Amino acid sequence: MVRTYVIKTKQGQWTQENMRIAAEQVLAKQVTIRKAAEIYNVPYTSLQRRVTFSRSVVKNRGGQQTMDTDTEMKLANRLAYLAGRGFGINPKAGKVTESYKNLEKVMEENDLRGKPGCVHNVDDTGMPLNNQPPNIIAKKGSTDVVSMTSVERGQNVTVLACMNAAGQFIPSFVLFKGVRKRHDFKIGMPSGTEVAITEKGWVTEEAFKLWLQHFNRYRTKEKTTSWQHSHTNMGITKVAFGGLFKQAWNQAATVGNATKRFEETGIFPLNANAYQTTISLGILCIKNHIPLISALRIQSPTCSKQLANE
Repeated sequence: MVRTYVIKTKQGQWTQENMRIAAEQVLAKQVTIRKAAEIYNVPYTSLQRRVTFSRSVVKNRGGQQTMDTDTEMKLANRLAYLAGRGFGINPKAGKVTESYKNLEKVMEENDLRGKPGCVHNVDDTGMPLNNQPPNIIAKKGSTDVVSMTSVERGQNVTVLACMNAAGQFIPSFVLFKGVRKRHDFKIGMPSGTEVAITEKGWVTEEAFKLWLQHFNRYRTKEKTTSWQHSHTNMGITKVAFGGLFKQAWNQAATVGNATKRFEETGIFPLNANAYQTTISLGILCIKNHIPLISALRIQSPTCSKQLANE
């Protein structure tokens, strides 16, 4: 292991005095740029820029500063202060504001204000056909610890969930991996659920077109483990998936979950300031020396998170 790091590059290892003398001799046409760079041990390209464009011989590494050093230091300290309290700023705030402007334009053009039933959000979530076994209690030092799971590696199942700002859910749309669609894949599924087949069980262009047709007809880990213990002779197959999914769907697809997600993200009712909720709360607590018990997290208006955790 190297104890003392040896610098291998020669970048920045020259003096301003040597650069000044080399530039003066080149401008006086006493030597060429390349010869002066060799004599005074300065970078050829740096010397060439200073001679060609009459730039300062002051050694500056890095990009050019937009702000002066004091202003840049104040900004850096402020960003570090906010980041240390869980409110790091990112350069995407302008993009978020632009998104709300575009959303407002769409809502005005289509007369969607005051019509929560016409504002929909759709998202997809993947669910493997094998459960993740929980941690179990065993004797210390045991080499054979048995835990129950359906299969070692399960196929992926994609669920498309859609809801509107009024809290109403479109029946789910499930994509299985395979070639042929079987009628028993719908066994135990929530009412109105549509099933489709894709090569890898993912959302494809054709599959999304099928979902749009499905949507048009309706528009104006613990539970899995418990099921496995009750059905020790059965694996989580495509046929058994429907019953498990229905339990999670019935718990996640609620009016409260739907309306809360639209409100938190400022989509409906339209509120561009919703994005700043977390930052405003943190600054208020810091100014008044109030300990922030927990940070708010802005979530997307979807039920996929709840479905995946059931």
